[in-house]
Amino acid sequence: MIRIMIVEDIDLVRGALAAVLSSENDMEVVAQLGGSDDVLAAARAYSPDVTVIGVPRCDPAGLRIPRQIHAELPDNQILVLTPHRTAEALRHVLDAGLRGLVDNDAAPSHLVESVRRVAAGEWVIDPDLAVAALHGGSNPLTPRQRDVLRLAGTGMPAAEIARQLYLSPGTVRNYLSTAIRKTGCRNVVEAVRQAERLGWL
Repeated sequence: MIRIMIVEDIDLVRGALAAVLSSENDMEVVAQLGGSDDVLAAARAYSPDVTVIGVPRCDPAGLRIPRQIHAELPDNQILVLTPHRTAEALRHVLDAGLRGLVDNDAAPSHLVESVRRVAAGEWVIDPDLAVAALHGGSNPLTPRQRDVLRLAGTGMPAAEIARQLYLSPGTVRNYLSTAIRKTGCRNVVEAVRQAERLGWL
């Protein structure tokens, strides 16, 4: 029997995950927690085989709790659920020693199979992300260029980006122009897509 702990801030999502996993004959959900709960204490108390944890952004700050669980309880395999599936996110997950990441919109059957695989000590890694992580190279965008490009990707005009980041509109346009050139694209929309694909945002 695979003992599973679920950590997810959104109650509805947490309940749905528990329902899907509990319906399997070889799985038992032993704990359900929100992100603000004492996840590490629960991991010690329940000794799950697998922790399924929702992470909004797979960066070092977002992965702090799963990294702590892994450091203290290395036999507790951790599967990250995230909407932020990029090559850079994958690198952060693997650097933290975690078993893999799954899109939080994945089909229930894919989630179930992923839990079984990490419980067996396997990795759950999207092949396309793995290739991008290997070949994406170092990120040529500066932190400020990433901030500007990320906001531009939401459709925010340059003047509003300038206000939010305390920059002049001309500086914002310069950052966008440089980011477009560094990604080898023709416009902001293409640059955002390319930067996301390569894990640069």
